[in-house]
Amino acid sequence: MSDFGIHTVAAVPGNSLDIRDQWNNGIDEALRIGAEWIFFKEPEVEILPTAIEAARPALGVYDAVWGAMALRGDDGSLIIPKLCRFSCSDFVGACHMVLQWWAGRSHFVRTAVADKLRFDTSKGELWFIDYLVRIWQQYFCLKTQQAYVSGSGELPHTDATDRNYLLTHLEREPQFIKFDYAGQRISLPYTGRNPTLERTQLRGVFFEQQDLEGLIGKISPGAVIVDVGANTGNHSVFFDKVLKAGKIIPIEPNPVSIGFLKQTFAANEIVSIDASKLGVAVGESRQRLFLNTGRRGHLGTVSLGAEGETEVEVWPLDDLIDEPVDFLKIDVEYMEIDVLYGARNLFLRDRPMAFVEVQDENISAFLAILDDLSYRIECIFADLGYANYLIVPEEKS
Repeated sequence: MSDFGIHTVAAVPGNSLDIRDQWNNGIDEALRIGAEWIFFKEPEVEILPTAIEAARPALGVYDAVWGAMALRGDDGSLIIPKLCRFSCSDFVGACHMVLQWWAGRSHFVRTAVADKLRFDTSKGELWFIDYLVRIWQQYFCLKTQQAYVSGSGELPHTDATDRNYLLTHLEREPQFIKFDYAGQRISLPYTGRNPTLERTQLRGVFFEQQDLEGLIGKISPGAVIVDVGANTGNHSVFFDKVLKAGKIIPIEPNPVSIGFLKQTFAANEIVSIDASKLGVAVGESRQRLFLNTGRRGHLGTVSLGAEGETEVEVWPLDDLIDEPVDFLKIDVEYMEIDVLYGARNLFLRDRPMAFVEVQDENISAFLAILDDLSYRIECIFADLGYANYLIVPEEKS
């Protein structure tokens, strides 16, 4: 089908490499007939009669356009599933779409762009994810919620091979979520491994921003802050840029997180960092434990256990931190009670304010520790299954 200068290349069902070759041949045909645009259509989907008209506004602006896929019900009705309603127009958004939502292969692309990129035959089964990375990084692309094709069955998530390729690419070529806050440009890393945190940041805000804003006016500029469970630096950046901390001591045992964390500090030109405690975990006592990767390799759910792939040294904060501390942030994935036990002397010595994530099952033990330390809860920021507790010494009003 050719219409509005669009040549449709409909792949014949076969293995993935067959489709790659068919689509490369389709580029040659589009060049031969002088079509300005190509629509690559996957096997087993049908292009909707409304697709070209729906895409027409975008074709005047973008170099490539992806749409949604409508699923056809038994009664013939079309429903656009939530999984393919994600929309974006930059490379970071495209990465999030591929890793957390749905990214079909059917799409419109300018013939000249397709001719420059081609589908790389040397990439084997990675031919399409390689193409997708190249086109979204080099050209002006759009993913819209409008449905361009229809199909049946369920929408597939991106397969593990393509996911791993993209995650490796993000480690090799760091990408940042950028937004303005309080007149400052903020750059936070997009890792693809922190879906809950990064989903929030993609909206142009800090993760747990409301919680963090509750600290404004409570922590004086120049404060010494210990960030236990620094992850990729969301809170540390806020402590530096907004709270104007004098020194931030991030504690993070996961080597993958540490790599992204250092990129965060460099991208935001943070000079208040004392990185000497990176690579160390904290707990109740000195020991060696193993890192356990959480759900689907997510950085925010890494925990410590007796078995695992990466062994780390565990220190109590009482032994690890020997300078006066003004504020502690503790987010350690179910180990908050152990960390608090190991920081008893620090709390008694410095009487710092603290921000502690506590799982619901640990509330009783947490309250007992507060009684022992003569601390009180000043504010609770509740979430699903856990809450952040702002605690202060009882003697401070």
